[in-house]
Amino acid sequence: MGMDAHGLRMLSIAGSRLSTTIGLLLGCLFCQRACVLSALVPDPLASAGCKGSVPEWLERGSLASFSHLEVDDALLFGHRRSYSYHVPEYSGRNALPIVFDFHGYYDDAKSEAHEDAVMRESARYGFISVFPRAWADFPKGDKWGSSAWGGPGLDGTVGRYGPGCDKKWAGNYPCYRSCEALGRCGSSMQKGLVDCHSGPCIDDDKFVDVLFQHILSHFCVDRSRVHATGVSDGAIFLYGLIGRSRLGDFGASLASAVLVEGSVPLGFLHSPVSPIAIMDIHGTHDHCVPGNVSNSYKEHLCPVKAVGPRGCVVSDDFYYYTPVGEILALWGLGNRCSDASLPFNLDVGEDKDYVHYPTQQRFDGGKADFWCASRSLSSLCQAPVVWCTHNGKHDWPWAPDEKHPSLRVAHHHRQFAKMMWWFMSQHRQTHLLGFTTDEPESRSSFQ
Repeated sequence: MGMDAHGLRMLSIAGSRLSTTIGLLLGCLFCQRACVLSALVPDPLASAGCKGSVPEWLERGSLASFSHLEVDDALLFGHRRSYSYHVPEYSGRNALPIVFDFHGYYDDAKSEAHEDAVMRESARYGFISVFPRAWADFPKGDKWGSSAWGGPGLDGTVGRYGPGCDKKWAGNYPCYRSCEALGRCGSSMQKGLVDCHSGPCIDDDKFVDVLFQHILSHFCVDRSRVHATGVSDGAIFLYGLIGRSRLGDFGASLASAVLVEGSVPLGFLHSPVSPIAIMDIHGTHDHCVPGNVSNSYKEHLCPVKAVGPRGCVVSDDFYYYTPVGEILALWGLGNRCSDASLPFNLDVGEDKDYVHYPTQQRFDGGKADFWCASRSLSSLCQAPVVWCTHNGKHDWPWAPDEKHPSLRVAHHHRQFAKMMWWFMSQHRQTHLLGFTTDEPESRSSFQ
């Protein structure tokens, strides 16, 4: 049978890559120069922002903010979105890697920039850092007073297995104006429904996609080296955003994601549409967003009958989350892991389906007892699936204890930022480089 046009094109691309790789390797053998791995990957994929002049409003070398990003969302009631950013000294012609950093509940973009030390390391390692700001449209005078992320599982939408929280503790979060407009909380809510929202009901997915295109248009970015990190509520949102994304969206354009103390609300788990290197980090004493059933608040078992007593983890505010092992197992499908059909058991007392994933001597072990694992040695993945733990609570690893709060950013969180960039810097988005060409016909889901 003859080969179709697509097959001929792929054969031509493969032959070209093979010839280039062989030539580079032979050059390394017969010359005195050092042979580096980066020589085997294409030139940076420059964004549109590399072609024009640097915008007059763009500041370099310090934290700056942009507060008038227009997003077509009726539930914003005419308001605009904002973000903070840090750009190292650059000409605007050399495409740089970029890290999007999503803050947690009670927080905002500027605080995040200083708190987790990502901005400080971006100046050192030469990457752009962007800090999107979540939304806060709660009633005036509300005691919470902080922005939060929205999206399925966070905005009160009902998941595959029903309400995502214990009805006895429902309505524990402020009734955002956008959610009340949709009848998901407050006086407009229908009787009999369970109020399990924790964030606003605006379209944060759209906000991030608009922000992403805005950044690509105005900043000189290497599109194959777009990375993201998030903590707590930011990590929960980022997990969901990636799972909901299609090719071309922000969530499907990432090369890697480092998610700290986050999870996926029960009933909302989907695999990424393209391979993305993932590092999930959880404290073994985190009961706010627990990683495993053994970490559930006061050892509560999952009350959702459809998944069974070990089918979800219970947080200290009695919300239900997907065990990390299930998340990473499904992520293995998205990353085209050869053993993705096998489970990825992480809980205490269960069979091990993983091996140690060494980082660097300065990170592994130590006072934080930082330790990482990946799928078995026999597994071949287009991008790694990594699970890490530390001996802390609901915080970044290497965070100081309550007795030494002054050391919080100065030293400990810099260790996190260094480790984060060590992991991210090794990865590029493969479908943008041409190694992955087709979107799966259907999205995989365990829930």
